[in-house]
Amino acid sequence: MPKLSKKLFPFLAILVLFLSPVAVLAQTTKPDTCSCFCKTEKGAVQISEDKVTSDKCESLCEKSGSDFLSCAKSARQYPGNNALCFSAADCAKVKGKLAENQAPECPAGMTYCFPESQKVEARLNVKIGDLETVGDLGTYVDVLYRWMLGAAAVIAVVFIMIGGLQWVLSAGGASSVATAKSRIKNGIVGLLLLISVSLILQTVNPQLLKLQLPKPSLLRQIILSDSSCENLIKEGYEIETEKNAKLVCGTTAVILKDPSGNQVADGLTCQYTKCANTAYACVGGADPQCVFCGTVSDGNPSSAAKPSPGICSQLQTMVYAKNVTSGKQALLYGNYCSFANGGFVGTQGPGYSIGVGGVQTSSDVSISHDSCFQSIVECPKVVDCESYDDILAHYYNNGQYFYDNLYNFNKTYFGVLCSSDPCGVTGKPGIKSCHWDGDKDCDNVK
Repeated sequence: MPKLSKKLFPFLAILVLFLSPVAVLAQTTKPDTCSCFCKTEKGAVQISEDKVTSDKCESLCEKSGSDFLSCAKSARQYPGNNALCFSAADCAKVKGKLAENQAPECPAGMTYCFPESQKVEARLNVKIGDLETVGDLGTYVDVLYRWMLGAAAVIAVVFIMIGGLQWVLSAGGASSVATAKSRIKNGIVGLLLLISVSLILQTVNPQLLKLQLPKPSLLRQIILSDSSCENLIKEGYEIETEKNAKLVCGTTAVILKDPSGNQVADGLTCQYTKCANTAYACVGGADPQCVFCGTVSDGNPSSAAKPSPGICSQLQTMVYAKNVTSGKQALLYGNYCSFANGGFVGTQGPGYSIGVGGVQTSSDVSISHDSCFQSIVECPKVVDCESYDDILAHYYNNGQYFYDNLYNFNKTYFGVLCSSDPCGVTGKPGIKSCHWDGDKDCDNVK
């Protein structure tokens, strides 16, 4: 036995090596789950409060004796967000008529809503029997069909009569008698076919003889929104957040009603985007984080976001406050974030020493990786146009965090900042406007 165990040991070791990654993968891979809904006579029902896999959902519906409806992975897939499903109040708002039966794919109390028929009588240019006016196409075709059926029967009888008369007047001529018999036979066959068609349709389904055009159900307007919770609250939406939850970046809340008090789409949520530091912005999908613009770079392994023009623009945050003098909203802090693609080279002037964290650049600014660079404008510190000279640009490159004044980093951005005067120093005593003539200074025009 000991010898046998020693021989088996290498094979067991190899087997463990092959199976271990599989076991680890099985433990770390999360199943794709969703909210399970089934069809019932009383409407769509969520069969389980917990999220389950799609296969489990179908199994639960089958065990409950119901048909599988959906395994909703987003708010748009909830039965309550089916545009065909109306409540009595919703149907009344669009002046429709609610279906009498509960639709199995709609939540309890919701079903289809059909437009109220509004007949407009139209006068016919050619009367069909006694019909002079008609209110809908179905009635017109139905009356026309019955009239043509009667007219065809009359024509068939006339052909039989003509055949009989032709037979009587044939005086025994063989060819004339044969022609008369053929005409009578064809008339009788035609008459039998007309009677048979009507009789068969009447037997199978009497409604087949009454043409009724289908009435398409109305579509309900569904309110969906992907805005932040803060913006929705400002707009007047009703939001429900878990008790004691912090209203910060990543916290999810349920949207209940729109500003008019209408119910919004089932399962619709929003996320708060507030960051403790106003220089940070909340970005990310399922797991958002507060991110500082200057750290977003392909050269930063711990970067919480991948740099792109879109991402950099999202990281741009502005804080406004009411101006005491004018009473208008004015910029307080401006966190400007821009995209710089790999290979970017800025034009740097003389060294500019500021005692902040990071590494002060001492040569031309060069970014080898795609990055976001940020310029923070603190308006309380901007007392005149020349204060813009002290604005710094922050960026991450080749494993280090750099800073330099904006002019040294990029003249174009500095010139735009100076001329636009976001802090509004223009108009202060002795300052007519801010002007940039291409050098490293933003000048006061008096």
